[in-house]
Amino acid sequence: MTKYAIICKGLVIDILFDGMKPEFPPDSEGNEVFAVACGSSVTIGMYYSNGKFTVDEPVDMPSNIELMLMKTQAAIYEELQENRLSQMKANADIYEAILSNGGNV
Repeated sequence: MTKYAIICKGLVIDILFDGMKPEFPPDSEGNEVFAVACGSSVTIGMYYSNGKFTVDEPVDMPSNIELMLMKTQAAIYEELQENRLSQMKANADIYEAILSNGGNV
């Protein structure tokens, strides 16, 4: 008998021992339910992603487009921060000049 992990939405929801790979209809919400042959270490509650079982929930890595967008957003944020700092320095210089002039404008 082969051990099968029953998977729904990336989560092991059951373990079955069967001679043939079991097949299941979608769950009540229409999510795919399928069986994957597995080893003795796989238990209910584990995660299944990209052909591997893990104890920790898998993290989706950002795509190349998402990475480019994040880099662009970071560059824009840094530029805005530099502009704000320059403006604050200019304001400080103005206030310092006013104060050094005895507060008279």
